[in-house]
Amino acid sequence: MTGRRQRADAECLRRGHLLAATVGLLVFVNGFNGESWLRFSARVEGAPRGADEGRADPEAHDHEDHDHEHPHDHSAHTELAGVEHDPPASDVALEMVETVFENQVEPVIASFEQSFALGNGLASATNALRVLLNDVRETVAQALSDRPEERRSVLFGVRRRLESRLSELAQNEAAREGNQAAVNDAVEGELVQHREQLYTTIVCWCPKENWTRSLKGCPDGCANEQKSMIVNWLRSGLTNDEIIARLIAHPKGGEQVRGTGKGAAGYLFPFLILALGSLMVGAALLRVRKPHASAKAQESGADDACWDDEIEEQLREMDA
Repeated sequence: MTGRRQRADAECLRRGHLLAATVGLLVFVNGFNGESWLRFSARVEGAPRGADEGRADPEAHDHEDHDHEHPHDHSAHTELAGVEHDPPASDVALEMVETVFENQVEPVIASFEQSFALGNGLASATNALRVLLNDVRETVAQALSDRPEERRSVLFGVRRRLESRLSELAQNEAAREGNQAAVNDAVEGELVQHREQLYTTIVCWCPKENWTRSLKGCPDGCANEQKSMIVNWLRSGLTNDEIIARLIAHPKGGEQVRGTGKGAAGYLFPFLILALGSLMVGAALLRVRKPHASAKAQESGADDACWDDEIEEQLREMDA
C-alpha cells in the first residue's frame, strides 16, 4: 500500500510539472500579442517588406517618445496648431455657437463658478470641461451632419466664448490665468483622447506593413500620412466613426484599416491559443484530482478490509 501511495504521489508530481509548463506557455502567449503575431506571420508567409524594414524614422521615434512623456506639450504643437486664427463663421455656425453655449456650456460653468472665480479646484473643473467638449463635438456633429465644413467654426466659436466667459468670472489675475490653462488642457485632453483611440484602432496602410501594425504600434514615417489626416479631421469636428469611414473609403484604405479583413484573423490567434490552453489546464486539474481521490478510496477500502479480518479473527478466538 505504501508503494501504491508513492506511485500516486509521483504521478501527481508529474502532472503538476505538466500544469506548470502549460501555465508558462499561456503567460508567454498572452505577452505575444496579436500585432506581434501578425508581423511574425507576415515574415513567414513572405509578405513584401521594404528594404528599410525595422528601421524607424528618428524624428518619428522622438515624436512618439515626446508624446508619451509630455502629452500636453506635444498636443500644443499638433492638435492646437493654428488656433490663433479662427476660421470664418457663417450665420448658421454663429447661431449654433449660441445654442450650444446656452444649453451645454453655461450649466457646466455654473457648477464650477466658485472655482473659476477664485482659481481653486480647477483640476475637477478641467475634467468637466474635457467631458463637456466631447459632448459638444457629438452635438455639433449630429446637428451639422450634412454640413461638416461648418463644424470647425462652431467648435472654435464655443471655445472662444468659453474663454471669454471664464475670464469675466475670474476675480484676480491668477484665477484668470488658471482658467485659461484649464481651457487649454481640456481642449488638448479631448483631442488627444480621440487621437489615441484612433491610433490604436486604425491599421497602417503602408504596403510594406501588410496590415500588420496599428498606427500607434508603427514607429515608421509611413504612418504619418494617416496620422496627419486624423488630426486634421479631429480639428475639423469629425467624430471617430466618421474618420474611420473616411479612411475606409480612401483609395489606400478598405475594411483592413480598422483591423478587419485581410490579415485581421491574426489578432484572434493569441486569444484562441489562450482559450485552448485554459481548457488544457482544466483537463489537467481534473486528471490530477481523480487519481488522487481513487487512491484514497482504495487505501480506505484496504484499511476497512484489514479491520474486518482482525475482528473476525478475534471472534473465532472467543468462540474457541
